[in-house]
Amino acid sequence: GIALLLTLSAVMATACGSLIFGSLNVVAIGFCSILFGLGDDFSLLICQRYYQAAAGGLDRRAALVEALSKAGPGILWVALTTAAGFLALCFAGSPGFRQLGALVAIGVVLATLIMLAALPLFLRGKMHGAVNDSGFLRYAEFCLRSPGRLFAAGGILSLVVIVLAVSAWRPIHFDLTPASLEPTRTPAARALALMMSKFPDSFEPVIAVIKDPTPAKLRQLDVALEKIKTEELATSFSSPTPLVLDPETMAKNRDFLKSAGITQAVMAFEAQLEKLGLEPRRFEPTRALLQELQEPAPRDEWGDFLSKKSPWWFLTDRMVAPGGQLAAAQIRTPPGITVDQRLQLSKILNSVPGVAVTGWSQTLASLVPWARNELLTFGSLVMGIIAVILFFVYRDARQWALHLFATAASLALAATLLKIFHVRINILNVLALPLILGVGVDYGTHIILAVKESGRDALGSVLKPVLISGLTTVCGFGALVFAANPALSGLGAVCAVGVASCLVMAFFVVAPGACLITRLAAGNRAR
Repeated sequence: GIALLLTLSAVMATACGSLIFGSLNVVAIGFCSILFGLGDDFSLLICQRYYQAAAGGLDRRAALVEALSKAGPGILWVALTTAAGFLALCFAGSPGFRQLGALVAIGVVLATLIMLAALPLFLRGKMHGAVNDSGFLRYAEFCLRSPGRLFAAGGILSLVVIVLAVSAWRPIHFDLTPASLEPTRTPAARALALMMSKFPDSFEPVIAVIKDPTPAKLRQLDVALEKIKTEELATSFSSPTPLVLDPETMAKNRDFLKSAGITQAVMAFEAQLEKLGLEPRRFEPTRALLQELQEPAPRDEWGDFLSKKSPWWFLTDRMVAPGGQLAAAQIRTPPGITVDQRLQLSKILNSVPGVAVTGWSQTLASLVPWARNELLTFGSLVMGIIAVILFFVYRDARQWALHLFATAASLALAATLLKIFHVRINILNVLALPLILGVGVDYGTHIILAVKESGRDALGSVLKPVLISGLTTVCGFGALVFAANPALSGLGAVCAVGVASCLVMAFFVVAPGACLITRLAAGNRAR
């Protein structure tokens, strides 16, 4: 039943996405694995609550009422925070990530409604072994009996990972090379790698494209090219200036030919051939050239001058577009050029009117400021939305502060693990932050709401489904690691590490912390 309902949710979300976007990006297609990892959270909680109530002696109807009334509110709040986290991606500059955010948000909402409405159809009978799990009950009992000791250990762990995360020890590796976003296992990727190995000097140039290349613009471009070489931002460059046909100069040349006496030259040429007794047919190309100079035809681009076998075709096509509306300068950068140096190079070239700077590595470098802005914007936006929702859910400043502290510790643990295992993050993986926030807060929410019910059974009933849900979500994101698209693969790896970190902090910080807050509140009420 769970598999059927999750599949239905995915199909409906895909249909909604097709209606909204028309076509789906390859990045967005990976949402199904994420949705399956998230959607089963709701079903496991409902099932666990139902079997617990059934094992307690309630009939099917009463057990369903008990399960939905206890698990339903938490599921709805969790769906809201998760959808908010993914909807933040709708403001991303990448169309693929905008679609991914919208599809997962729609899918999570649909999965929530479908599970609450249709899963009871599949719930029947009792399953005693699924409820009386002594390990989870013992842990719940330990949290309730000695929350201070366990919370102190979790707090120390949190502080340690926060220090490691913000310290300069083993900085996180950001991979800005083109290979970080290029598929590696497709035939096209293998062909490209072979070409780059055979012709290394033909790849990775910086290209300055100038629109409507007038002589004045070309002179400015040449000055800028000399400047970037002087500042050691480039090792060499090829300017298009000598290859751009100037209409004014061509018009002056035509006027000169009309007044140059080509007719007299033709007559002198014919007379000299006859005088020397040379064979005329051997000089047909020369005679044709003189005839053409006598009545020059209009020529606007290099194709009008070059023969089909000319080796100059490659150079002119590389530097000047047909029609002369665009020209391109090829720039070689020094090995090890930094992102800041690339941005400075672009700034100098963009000072020339009509110039656009491109190139694969250069474009990646220009994405760094964008990624930093996206990280700050989306991280702040998602965290703000989640903080407001959680405060409204708990209505208790201590529980709210506990959950926010655990979330910060989760992100710190994820950053520390990325450092320890030398995981390289490409430029698009920074968008994993709102996904981790949107998904990771779910586990703490379920635990805190269960603790507020009080009693060992309430907490023990959510620990097992929370653990299973977290593991399946990690698997859902982890499945993306095997994607051929490196952006999607890296997103899956970072999100899997982040969600696993949130799961650890939910058990070792949120659970004992919530029990400690409840005990302190009970003591205050008794006094």
